[in-house]
Parts: sequence; C-alpha cells; structure tokens
Amino acid sequence: MPCKSIVAIILASGKGTRFGMPKAEAGLDGISFLTRIKTSLSKAGIGRIVVADSYNSPDMLATLRLAVADIMLQAGDSGAANAYLIHPVDFPFVLPETITELAKAHQANPNAVIHPTCNGRRGHPIIIPAGLNLLVDDEGKGLREVIAKNQLKHIDIPVTDIGVTSNINTKEDLSTWMQKN
Repeated sequence: MPCKSIVAIILASGKGTRFGMPKAEAGLDGISFLTRIKTSLSKAGIGRIVVADSYNSPDMLATLRLAVADIMLQAGDSGAANAYLIHPVDFPFVLPETITELAKAHQANPNAVIHPTCNGRRGHPIIIPAGLNLLVDDEGKGLREVIAKNQLKHIDIPVTDIGVTSNINTKEDLSTWMQKN
C-alpha cells in the first residue's frame, strides 16, 4: 500500500482567532475538524498521524519544523518516514480518495512535492519528501520558499475534491461551505 511510508502531520497549533476558537475543535454536525481529518487519513491507509497542536510557534512552518524534529527523534535510527503529508487543520473536508491519489503519486515520484489541484487551483494537503531540508532560510516566506530553495520537482494531481481548496478560516467560511455542499 502506498501510504505505509507516509507520516501525516496535521498542523493544528493555531489559536483560531479568526474562527473564534481553535479550528481543531470547530466542527460540523457534531464532528470536529480534527476528527474529520483523522478519519479521512485513516480511511486512506495512513498509519501514522501526528497532530501538531501543542507547539507555541509563530507560524505554520515553525510548527512543521518542530513536528518533524519530534518525529525524527521518536523514530531514532529506524527512520521516521519517506514523506510527510502536511495537512492544515483548516482544510477539514478533504476526501480519503484524494489522499490515496496523492499517496500513489508520491510512490511514483518519491523525490517530488505532490500537490492536489481542483479547478486549476493548488490546494492541501501536500506531500513533501522526508529528505527536504526544512531548515533552509525561508526569508519569512514560509514553506513555499523552503521548497523552492530545495529545488524539488512539483507534481500537480488533478482531483474533483473541492475540499482541497476549501480553506475554513472563519465561521462565515464554514457557513458558505454548508450552503454550497
């Protein structure tokens, strides 16, 4: 199965100030965003899911760096992963089938960054090779700059899953999602 060597990292350490509460705790129909994401990842066959929610970090890249460092420390010499599926908590409606497609693309292209696209727009989650040097200076620009400085190939995977481009940052975003779906 293509998902065995992928560790999912759910970025959920934000305070959710725009949402009015931590987004990991926000939900729809009694199911939290965090639970929705974990369920999709599990259904897609992702065996290791790390929730990066306890870091007091200034931004998502800092949270990701801390989470990867912890994963590597815990794995020791056994090797942590071949890749990391980076899943921001504010994309709670990604389907398991999409995650499976991304994992297959990673298996075929293990040294590339894998992006889902829907209607011509890149979305989330993405898969990055574990060998990506996250410590390069991002010049305050975030993960996109880190990836660019690593000079990795990008593979876009077209999907029909609008969840990959549905960023739920506010309660209004959630209301709009509910009206459309």
